[in-house]
Amino acid sequence: MRNQFFRRASILLVVTLCMQGCASPRQMLLSGVADALAAQGRADEDDLLLARDAAPFYLKLSESLLLQTPGHISLAESVAGGFTQYAYAFVAFEADRIESSDSRAAQRMR
Repeated sequence: MRNQFFRRASILLVVTLCMQGCASPRQMLLSGVADALAAQGRADEDDLLLARDAAPFYLKLSESLLLQTPGHISLAESVAGGFTQYAYAFVAFEADRIESSDSRAAQRMR
């Protein structure tokens, strides 16, 4: 009886120690999604209208995921680059385009 107790206790100790070294399934899932989003952020998109319409969703999703995985450097770089590209390619460009007809709206956009 005493032998059986020590055997079960040692198995429980080994399993506990192994579990401590593993990341939680949630963290593993978040990290995998973060890897995928970071890789997608570097992909080229030929359709500018599709890129413009999809960018806000992608940026908000990536930003939310980055809050859950703050140490994910490639996702952080992708999010920062995405916001910069979006601001330059779509917001600043649109402000420049409408400046001659509505300077106040262009100023608000900037």
